Amino acid sequence: MSCAFCDRKIGDNEVYFDLNCRRHFGHATHQTLACPVSGCGVAIGEAAAVSLGKPVKTGLQIAATELEARERRKANNVARRSEPLKPPQRSAIGGFFSEVLRIAGRVTEASVPDEESGDPYALLRAKVPLDTMVAKHGFDITELINDHGVTIADFFENGYTMDNMCSAFGSRMNRQEGMDVLYFLGMTDEFITKLPQLSQVEVMRSRLGFSPDSLSEKLGYRFEPGAWTMPQMIEVGLTMSAVMRHGLRTQAEWHALKATARTNEDLRRFGVTPSLEAQLINDHTPVFAPVAVSRATTTPTIAPTAASTVTPSVSAGNRVPIAPFQPLPPPASYAKPKKAEVVTFVPPSAGPVLRPAVSSGPRLVDRGGERPVVLVLPTRK
Repeated sequence: MSCAFCDRKIGDNEVYFDLNCRRHFGHATHQTLACPVSGCGVAIGEAAAVSLGKPVKTGLQIAATELEARERRKANNVARRSEPLKPPQRSAIGGFFSEVLRIAGRVTEASVPDEESGDPYALLRAKVPLDTMVAKHGFDITELINDHGVTIADFFENGYTMDNMCSAFGSRMNRQEGMDVLYFLGMTDEFITKLPQLSQVEVMRSRLGFSPDSLSEKLGYRFEPGAWTMPQMIEVGLTMSAVMRHGLRTQAEWHALKATARTNEDLRRFGVTPSLEAQLINDHTPVFAPVAVSRATTTPTIAPTAASTVTPSVSAGNRVPIAPFQPLPPPASYAKPKKAEVVTFVPPSAGPVLRPAVSSGPRLVDRGGERPVVLVLPTRK
């Protein structure tokens, strides 16, 4: 089965519709039921409703319903300006299915020009001026966010600028609520660097109260190596100290950012000082997280002949290996006594030579009296 528009095979996971001829098929991305094959001419509006299983409506009936909806939206816009905004909830999968539903909705209105559609996404794709969307169709920013989940990407993808949005949606895109509206539209700092011509920082500053603080608080700015250049940071009012508070930590990151400066004037405007540079971490110096270790205060009893291991109390998750305790040499009180030396005495009259000698005979028992004296007489030659 092939698509009548692009002649490409329709895959099992692709969305397609029966065309108005009831004989051919087309990918849903072509956004129409009008069969391009010559000779297939069935009323588009009727075929669209039949293919989607909905009651048949003529173009006049659709137009009348849309006019009523416009008047209802216009009447509610003023009251809805104080309505809390909803954060964007669109995910990749959710975005895919919502896109399919929007395509289906547009197909049912195939007889209605996009400029007259009641689908805000169709109006955005048709590049309808935002002022017209508000004044004619009744789509103010509150309804676009809360009821239809429109995001900043939907505006930027279709070429609308921040100035266009501020002019059309002045009810809430002002200096009081403007940055909050951007938050609920899903605006991030990445749009500023990737689409500066549409983000228009100067317009955000003058009409929405944009500041370096709102960049981090509302748009989620955090330092990412290579995401911003120094001139871009200067343009939004960032300084070196502010960037360090938001994640700039190492000297390597700083050297890469510093290389994007155009002149020394950029460094001056960025607020570079030697003291700030000195606070950056040297990438070649290992950084250890502090570990809380509490050791036992009591001294363990150490046996003179056995080594003992001391296991300190360590905070959970921060265990530090401790080498086995090496006992000190045993104190003097544990030392074995040396062999006693026996000193020999020779009377002076005999003219003996006094020298120390160790008795090789059996030891005498000390019975409390005088100690025996061993005399060694000189031998005659």
